Amino acid sequence: MPERRLPNFLPKLSKRNKFVLGTLFLTFGLLAAFLAGPDLGNQSVALVAILSIMVTFFSLGEDLPKRKQAMIVFLPGVLFTLACGLFYFVLPARWATRLVMLSIFGGGFYATLLVQNIYTISVARSIKLLQAARTIGFLLSVLSAFGLYYILFSLHTFLPLLIIGLFAISFLLIVPVIWSVSLGEFVGKEEITYAGVLALVLSEIGAFLSFWPVSVTFAAIFLAGNFYTFVGLLQHWLEHRLFKRVLWEFIWGAIILFTILFFTAKWGG
Repeated sequence: MPERRLPNFLPKLSKRNKFVLGTLFLTFGLLAAFLAGPDLGNQSVALVAILSIMVTFFSLGEDLPKRKQAMIVFLPGVLFTLACGLFYFVLPARWATRLVMLSIFGGGFYATLLVQNIYTISVARSIKLLQAARTIGFLLSVLSAFGLYYILFSLHTFLPLLIIGLFAISFLLIVPVIWSVSLGEFVGKEEITYAGVLALVLSEIGAFLSFWPVSVTFAAIFLAGNFYTFVGLLQHWLEHRLFKRVLWEFIWGAIILFTILFFTAKWGG
């Protein structure tokens, strides 16, 4: 007798529908964390960040590489979730604030899934959207850097712990950017060295900022700006697109940031 199969009552979801459902699930999870208040906020946000791994697997599972680079695919979503979720608790607890943060998170996480989807497909074959995905992924990493740097600076923690925290945040954010260029099985020793050196430079700049008389907000902006400059230069160089015009754009951006840093310092205050 032929094998009888149970009827499938659930329609097969398209990948885009999975992205939407996964993003909505995490957005409501983050809303629940916001409503839980600061007492349970950190634990709730950490739980949502862990759930983001499951959502990414659910959304990209069929195309996820079955090798080591699969671990890198989960990093951007986790870090973006932590940045948005923890950053909320340093803002005024109002519904307007919640809606703005949830909108940023929803749009950003959906974009993260799209970017990681393009990366996983590009591991097997080249597609035209890869360069756009690298740009969007890089900008999302800058946004995550700002949020996480702000949280760390606002803690006014012991200097060695600040340096370690800044190094860890920077390194984990830089590695996926580097991997997006090669899309190899894993980042090699050379790429790890690049990420480690840049993370060390950024953590040293952060340590310098802890002594500079500027606000936490501008310290985070300045360090995220340096992240944009250094990591952007590295990304363009690895892509063999570091032209003179691009180089000068990054240099002028860095000059403007340092000028603002100098003149906004509260000397003698």
